Amino acid sequence: MSGPPDAESQPPPGKRQRTEQESRHLIRSNIWKPYGDIVLLAESTLFKVNRTILVEHSSVFEGLFSIPQPQSAEAIDGCPVVELSDAAQDVELLLSALYNPFFQKPQQPYELVAAMLRLGKKYEIDQFKADAIARIRHEFSTKDECLDPSRKVEPKIEPRAGLEVDLLNLVSETGLYTCIPGLVLRCLIKWSLSELFRGVPRPTIGSPAVIDDPTKVKLAYTLEKLRDTETRFSVWLHRAEVRCQTACVAQTQMWGKTTYNMGYEMRANGSHSFQLRVWKHGDLVGGGDMAVVGTMDLCRQCSDAVKGGTDSLRWKMWDKLPSYLGLAEWVDLKDDV
Repeated sequence: MSGPPDAESQPPPGKRQRTEQESRHLIRSNIWKPYGDIVLLAESTLFKVNRTILVEHSSVFEGLFSIPQPQSAEAIDGCPVVELSDAAQDVELLLSALYNPFFQKPQQPYELVAAMLRLGKKYEIDQFKADAIARIRHEFSTKDECLDPSRKVEPKIEPRAGLEVDLLNLVSETGLYTCIPGLVLRCLIKWSLSELFRGVPRPTIGSPAVIDDPTKVKLAYTLEKLRDTETRFSVWLHRAEVRCQTACVAQTQMWGKTTYNMGYEMRANGSHSFQLRVWKHGDLVGGGDMAVVGTMDLCRQCSDAVKGGTDSLRWKMWDKLPSYLGLAEWVDLKDDV
């Protein structure tokens, strides 16, 4: 790794300039500041920037630039070169945000959020890291957001195909462990296990979103546990202890038997439909994905009984979710970011 001389000095006589032949395989990025005093090299992309901007936001860069460099250190455009091990796209996005405060918007693309989290953590740029974490936690860290897919939450990350898979990979990589259960749940609700194993198509990018093999094993195990929860829900509904004397008691029992049988059919077909929707009075029994011909509205008493049972199972499922994934229990689950 090479670094800079004093910020205002010219390269010393011994400093070697890259020849055109040596430099022609490198790409000059759009971030090439005319008064920049250092060049960052990420992969094969060059960025000419100002050390003061980087040092102001990152103690890691400050320490890096304080290391004396040999006289023979190479230079480009009269500036010392510092080679980074990061992806060029991440570096470009990070620098764009540093130089342009209006780059920050209420809703950001995944690529920028990922860059701010990865490099914000690595280079200790706290405000970028905090912003990225807040955007992810906004949708995928609490019980209300994750257990109720019908809940309307204004996203802070631009929606696109395969987003949840990309985010799951990102939080696993960076140590944002408290968001892993919610993202696993959302992935299993949105796609079948076979779709997740093959890779979720991302038409705008051209390549699928692929989950790493260890996470695939955890997904399969978690799915089986969630299906067991769904079966227990069906059994409970079949035996629901409601004290209503109207016909809706029979309807409740009929639906319980029907959904119990449907649970086995769903497992045989490899699909899944978790009981996550918050129950509201007036809902049709078996509404949504579990609709059954011949159902009817429940009275208030029976509806309250069903709501109590479904809420209890949903909360138990959420409490157990980290353990299915090999994580600590919620009370002990901490982020390492």
